[in-house]
Amino acid sequence: MRKQDFINFFNENSQSLSIDSQISLLKKIKDKWIPELIDKKLKNYSYCVGCRKYVKTKAFKTERKDGLAINAHVYHDAGYGDSDRYADVTYDTVYSVCPNCSHKKIISRYPKEITNEHER
Repeated sequence: MRKQDFINFFNENSQSLSIDSQISLLKKIKDKWIPELIDKKLKNYSYCVGCRKYVKTKAFKTERKDGLAINAHVYHDAGYGDSDRYADVTYDTVYSVCPNCSHKKIISRYPKEITNEHER
């Protein structure tokens, strides 16, 4: 449906309404009905930033990997940063993988092992 098709449809079906009622109806369509319709359509879909498409949520696969972050910030002091602590951290990371483009999105990331802890 094109914009002009919608305009013609609306004009034909709202001729018997006053201008106030027509404006009220258009506002209701814009503010309430359209967002509800979009929410219902997207209920079972997730957006992939890799391929910029909506994909069924059930089609995404999960993948678990261990990753090492060298010199990661593990402790923040409340002052100027002179007591901050750094370490090499091994993370257990769970990804959601898009079936179209294989783009990975982090679902959860937990520290598994902390080694070589040191100050600046």
